Amino acid sequence: MPDRDRRETQSAIFLRGPSEPHIFSFGKKCGAFVFRAPATMGEVKMRAHVEKRSKDRYTIVIDKGRNADGERDREYIPTEITNKRKAQEEADRILLEYRNGNYIPPSSLTFSEYLDVWLKDYGLQKLSDRTYEFYDCMFRLHTKPQLGSNLLDQLQPLHIQRYYNYLRGESRKDGKTGGLSEATIFKHHCILHKALKTAVKWKMIRENPADFVEIPKRPDSDTASYYEPEQAVTMLKCASNEPIDKYAMISIAVYGGTRRGETIGLRWQDIDWDNCVLKIRQTVQYTKQRGIFIKGTKSKKGKRDIKVPESVIDSLKIHQANQQKLKDDLQTDYIDNDLVFCQDDGKPMFPDTITSWFQKFLKKHNLPKIRFHDLRHTNITIMIANKIPDIEIARRAGHADPATPHRLYGHVYASMKDEAANAIENALQPVAKKPDPEPAPSAKVIAFPRRNLA
Repeated sequence: MPDRDRRETQSAIFLRGPSEPHIFSFGKKCGAFVFRAPATMGEVKMRAHVEKRSKDRYTIVIDKGRNADGERDREYIPTEITNKRKAQEEADRILLEYRNGNYIPPSSLTFSEYLDVWLKDYGLQKLSDRTYEFYDCMFRLHTKPQLGSNLLDQLQPLHIQRYYNYLRGESRKDGKTGGLSEATIFKHHCILHKALKTAVKWKMIRENPADFVEIPKRPDSDTASYYEPEQAVTMLKCASNEPIDKYAMISIAVYGGTRRGETIGLRWQDIDWDNCVLKIRQTVQYTKQRGIFIKGTKSKKGKRDIKVPESVIDSLKIHQANQQKLKDDLQTDYIDNDLVFCQDDGKPMFPDTITSWFQKFLKKHNLPKIRFHDLRHTNITIMIANKIPDIEIARRAGHADPATPHRLYGHVYASMKDEAANAIENALQPVAKKPDPEPAPSAKVIAFPRRNLA
């Protein structure tokens, strides 16, 4: 029998069905301890002890008894712990996790490798093509170079905090100086948190380290750029001197509030000519991986009907006639996708073609610089200013979240506070009468009888 003083400190756990585990430590410090548990069918006995397998580090050994072949079933867990007592405490903790079914074995997967797994097994199923491409680009340019070499289960909150600090420094990859904006860093945080939250669900890590960092400040509202009504009128007048298809495109964005992809995804069959209604049913997108492709709307709410003025329908009729002439000229060389706005041969239009043309158009007419997407913001801002109900604004805009207008256009709502207060006051003016001031009490002199002090 080996000398008791040379035994490694151990813990034993006896599991008897659903009952609570009983853990007993024994070794040279506490002497011999004998535990006699009733022998019952299905009883499983597990032990955990530590061994010094390297010069200064301990390895935890989980003894699970014997497997189905009668062989001893052990699991060896290397640690960086150099103190024997602390190593045994860690062994006890792991033993309890085994009993509760919560044990997560150490992972050899780096964070960079995990992000690839997450994009493949989560991103391809849950993310849109453009969002997937954005995440992939963010990971490749920023996240992997800074955090990717860490093992997934050893990624600490401090690592992530330092990553955000890096983003605030000289981290731009577009040639500009300075760091990323707080809004962009907040977006990085949301994406990292989502990826690590999935790792917790997949039982690859115990907790999400992004839960314990100082969250980058989120802007109170994402201020949207837009034209004032007078500016929009000027722009439309300038657009009337451009080719009819470009004028129709701008008119749809201004009067309908459509997104860029929705505008060039519009089909002739989606137009209700008699009722001046555009039916938004699909969108044209582009990614490096897929090229130009047609897909459904951004969300279920994105599928909607939008009523527009007759002037928009009139411009579409002229454009349709011009397109038909082009079809007749090209004949079989024309690829008919039924698209209102497309390339000369009928193929879907590259989305950035609109962006490029629109910037040249603004410069040509000396108009304030905005994005094509800001025509949508212009449309929504005008509706807010004209007190269109929020629910109708959200419906026409195709917002999945009815609160989106308040988040994006909070500054517009804020500017209406005084107007709202004045409107209420004016509405109640006929019945709300100011009380007449009470007359000041008349002054009286009261004579008190003198007291005889003699």
